[in-house]
Amino acid sequence: MTVGAVDQRIKLREGSVELARYRMVNALVLVLIIGLTLSSFGPFALGVITRGIGMGIAVMGVNLAAGHTGQPAFGHGAFMGVGAYAAAFAFSDLGLPLAGALAVSFLAPMLPGAIIGLAASRIKGVYLSIVTLSMAAGFPSLVKAAQPVTNGVGGFRIENIGSAPGWTGLDRDAHWVFLLTSVLAVLAAVAGRGILSSRVGRAMTALREGPAAAKVFGISPPRMLAAVYATSAGFAGLGGLIAALPLEFIAPDDYRLFLSLQLFAAMVIGGIRSIPGSVLGGVVVATLPWVAFGLHLPIGSDLVVAAAVLMLSQVLRGGVAGAARRLEARLVCYTPVVPELIPFWAGSGPRRPDPVPMLGDLTGEIGDDSRWAADPGATVERDPIHPAQP
Repeated sequence: MTVGAVDQRIKLREGSVELARYRMVNALVLVLIIGLTLSSFGPFALGVITRGIGMGIAVMGVNLAAGHTGQPAFGHGAFMGVGAYAAAFAFSDLGLPLAGALAVSFLAPMLPGAIIGLAASRIKGVYLSIVTLSMAAGFPSLVKAAQPVTNGVGGFRIENIGSAPGWTGLDRDAHWVFLLTSVLAVLAAVAGRGILSSRVGRAMTALREGPAAAKVFGISPPRMLAAVYATSAGFAGLGGLIAALPLEFIAPDDYRLFLSLQLFAAMVIGGIRSIPGSVLGGVVVATLPWVAFGLHLPIGSDLVVAAAVLMLSQVLRGGVAGAARRLEARLVCYTPVVPELIPFWAGSGPRRPDPVPMLGDLTGEIGDDSRWAADPGATVERDPIHPAQP
């Protein structure tokens, strides 16, 4: 904005009615997008978008660890597999309902995530990256080795986990799975936003900026990293089950090392440290290969994702979410509420002057107590030890 130009942006004050209306309009636009997607695409396309939303929830976990805390997170594809397999066993063998399976998918990867977090307090930089990459690379082999439990390379079928309940009135299961996934993505985004705006989120930022300074403020890096990686792994496990809902089938090769790299690429595409950008990046990474296939482009899916990362990193710095924030900054101006600073000695009556006069003033000499009273005609009891003070 040039000097002397009039600011024509929409001004929204924190806590105002206008800001509440603006956020309500954003929510209505989101509902409209979900409705148009539901009515415009068929079961196959909805399945691809649903898998992308599941990947987006996993990308939220990557953003918690890598974006907000500044730790390497190249193994979240393995956490997706842990969540999906644990939920499949809970649904098929234990007979838990879908809600129970979703809870298991979030809780099961938290233990290995916490172990990685404890290791992160001792292993730094490249060495921690190698550990997370090794975990992602070794997970498919581990699942294949446990063939009596996981059925090995044959995969594991989750019967009727994505079936639409009768009360929904939906004819196709793909519509129900997409609606359920959209609601879970909104809930995950709200939960992630709550974490980042709390004391935990500020502690994560302190760890990213400097672990030594974080210790000064009483933050324990081992405990905080264990909690961050456990929560991050929980988001990835939930995303792993959601991504498996359209096909109702999971296999070891679905969680190869390339999946973990796709999650990291989705974070870059959507926007680092952005919760809505995480979901958008997951959808973009999941749909790009099918778009290239529909356009008959003679390139593979991995090359499409790599080209998208290179292009967006140069054209849209900060990802899609960063571009959206810059556009919003041109249209909307947020005005924070600044609390009024009141001196501690100010009460409901007239404010008291400087506490202790050292050399007297023009209106009275040292020992004159009448000017300390709220009422000029009132008297103040003298202090026998310090007669000059009230």
